[in-house]
Amino acid sequence: MSMDGSYFKSYADIRPETDGTILLTDEANIYYLTGFHTTAKRPKQIGANAVVLLPDACYFVIPGKWERQIREQVFPQCRIVVYDGTQPDYFEKIAGLVSASFPVIWTEFESIPLKLWMFLNERFPKMDWMDITRTMEKARLVKSEYEILRLKKAAAAAAAAMEYAQRHIQEGMQEWELAAEVEYQMRKRGSEGVPFTMKALSGPKSAQVTEVPGMRTIRRGELILLDFGAVCDGYASDWTRTFCIGEPDRKQVEIYESVFRIKETCERMLSPGTSMEQLVQTAKRMAEESGFSAYYQTHLGHSVGIGSHEWPIMDLGVEGELAEHMVITIEPGIYVPGTGGVRLEDEYFITKNGAEKLTGLCSEHWIL
Repeated sequence: MSMDGSYFKSYADIRPETDGTILLTDEANIYYLTGFHTTAKRPKQIGANAVVLLPDACYFVIPGKWERQIREQVFPQCRIVVYDGTQPDYFEKIAGLVSASFPVIWTEFESIPLKLWMFLNERFPKMDWMDITRTMEKARLVKSEYEILRLKKAAAAAAAAMEYAQRHIQEGMQEWELAAEVEYQMRKRGSEGVPFTMKALSGPKSAQVTEVPGMRTIRRGELILLDFGAVCDGYASDWTRTFCIGEPDRKQVEIYESVFRIKETCERMLSPGTSMEQLVQTAKRMAEESGFSAYYQTHLGHSVGIGSHEWPIMDLGVEGELAEHMVITIEPGIYVPGTGGVRLEDEYFITKNGAEKLTGLCSEHWIL
């Protein structure tokens, strides 16, 4: 992969085998191919934009009001096509780039705007439509050096915030207060925001992964689950630790130690060629042996990149092997209603001979 600011030796690296026009409207894919990223996401502030990828070049269709800022960021391979900010002109500019000589338009079925699809389908009625989602996911799975630098920066910002939390969590704090403090610490270290609603969940709430921080007061002897990430230069991080203020009870200790052993075992298995299904099955077997299988979720991890939670998802039935330059999480969790949940999650950069942990605490103690 090129290290001159682009991700590819050529854009042909991501072209499907079948000839066709590639039309991308997903924000993450646009950033991946063009280098343009902004957090100014209020409705109508940016305006619609799209990438049209043809054999000769990558065309970036943008509203005129963003032209100066975009030209400062985009990769030199991109050719800028400006429209006047109106939807009709946006559609026409895209249609003007779509080659009628190709039999197929490849696009992301989950994100292409319906009105744009209807317009192009009417303009090119004989064109077939194919989903390029998985092709893009595979292209983004193996990271370039350009991306690794950004991922490490995001991981470092989140790691520093967790160090702060480990030192400053106190009985009597409210969950929302802790969440705000953690995000502030990441902002101070260059984070543009959070890639998902951070979790600062205490007591029984820590056993419900769909919960969000509220006004609940953190109490002594309860489990406190922190799950969050930073965003730096458009790249995300994601990691989790579980703490307890004061002495945990026996059941809490058993849950924590079971999760810790699962994570430690899977961590030792990380290297190119390791089957992701093997990782999932190893974790599942160890959860069964722990006696907590009824409370164990088989979701073991996922890729991290522009998004904090990218393909592939390591769960039952996952296919494929780890490869050099992937960045993944390992995040086993056991969640017992009424008692609380324990999840331990780290990010790992898969290297030639193993894995480099991108997150982690200087002192991995969980009893505060």
